[in-house]
Amino acid sequence: MNTELRRFSIQVVAAGIIIVGLVFLFKALGWIFYPVLPVLFIVPFIMLVTIGFHSYLIYTAKKGDRMFISKFIASSGVKLMIYLVSILIYIFSSGGNIRFVMIMILISYLVFSFIEIYAILKYLKK
Repeated sequence: MNTELRRFSIQVVAAGIIIVGLVFLFKALGWIFYPVLPVLFIVPFIMLVTIGFHSYLIYTAKKGDRMFISKFIASSGVKLMIYLVSILIYIFSSGGNIRFVMIMILISYLVFSFIEIYAILKYLKK
């Protein structure tokens, strides 16, 4: 594993731990009334998808591919489709706490996407 991907993975895992920790803290304070068990599955799933697509994008950037921007946009679209399918699977299988699960997916997606874009821009500036 190269240093860029290792650094990115550490940042994403740290952000995931912070997100899960904040959810459990808010639950302990009584600010969240929903069961927080789905968070233990949502955040790691989004972390793994983000790390997988980031490694593909770093590989594409290293090749010097002229189609990097197109591949970046396509990978973002595929990630969104994966998240949509996972939301639909959750809705049809469980059906409970849909708002909370969707909010957690949105927050996780935004945080991990921000970290990913920052890491890619930093890598491309080199």
